[in-house]
Amino acid sequence: MKVVIAGGGAVGTFIADELRQAGHKVVIIEQDIARVERALGSGEPPGVDWYAADACEVTSLRVIGLEDADVVAAVTGDDEDNLVISLLAKQEFAVPRVVARVNNPKNEWLFNENWGVDVAVSTPHLLTALVEEAVSVGSLVRLLSFEGGRASLIEVTLASDTPASDREIVELDFPRDSTVVAVLRNDRVVVPRGDTRLLPGDEVLVLVTDESIDEVREILTTRSGVGGPGDQVAQPADMGSVVTEGAGQLTRTPVPEAEDEARVEVEEPGLPDEMADVGESGLADETADVEQPTDVEEPTVADEPAVEAATGNGDSVTPTAPAGADDHPPVAHHGGEDVPDRSA
Repeated sequence: MKVVIAGGGAVGTFIADELRQAGHKVVIIEQDIARVERALGSGEPPGVDWYAADACEVTSLRVIGLEDADVVAAVTGDDEDNLVISLLAKQEFAVPRVVARVNNPKNEWLFNENWGVDVAVSTPHLLTALVEEAVSVGSLVRLLSFEGGRASLIEVTLASDTPASDREIVELDFPRDSTVVAVLRNDRVVVPRGDTRLLPGDEVLVLVTDESIDEVREILTTRSGVGGPGDQVAQPADMGSVVTEGAGQLTRTPVPEAEDEARVEVEEPGLPDEMADVGESGLADETADVEQPTDVEEPTVADEPAVEAATGNGDSVTPTAPAGADDHPPVAHHGGEDVPDRSA
């Protein structure tokens, strides 16, 4: 296979050496003449052809025979040059495969099929993915993208509380547009089969498409047992109780039954001091036998008896008896004692 590398720096030289050792024919095109002379003088890397030319020029690419190349790798330190080289290689010479290096991650969105790029390699993104892969458990990490991002190689380190943990691959029902390509377990590679059981801590490598990545994420990363033991669901109050708030807490008080409605007592504010004796010893005793209404729709409390204060010497106070108690004698107040007035 003939590989043309545009850019003879440290990255281009390393790639060329690796490919040459793999038995491929490698050509490096570099515009820095001094760099080319040093490489030819040292013979490094061995077996690699060097050309001093501008890879952004169509004539230069034609001289090195780019039309016969199987792969072009644009790995210069300038994103603009890499885009131009990729576009010329794809449109002018119809190179089957074009790989481009992304120096600035903000420019990665340009490296697509519109500019002739088949595979874009962003070093910062690769480093980020490797760091996430090393420290993330239970999270999906995208390692590589293919075909302009339409396919991706993802990695997930299984947590112990995911549905996929301790289950066979065939039981997980992966979508048709995805496949488990490898399982890394205890520093060894497990070639997955349908009956391969996934264990907590396994690093699972999956090839997915844009359409299947969300479903794969749900299978491998969704935590089981939604809602912790401390989660509580509020229950509606019973029809026979009333919930009141006070002192920072809720208190449930039973509601009286229908037959007890006539006996509901409502506490009223206390009477003035000068009428306390009348309200406590006189009126309460005399009105105790008053018949309370029984046919009521809701609890009611009879009005307090009207009180008439004497305007004379202030020695006595004569209250008016409540309705329905005409057959009881009025009560007079003398010297702090309640005695029946028989003079009437």
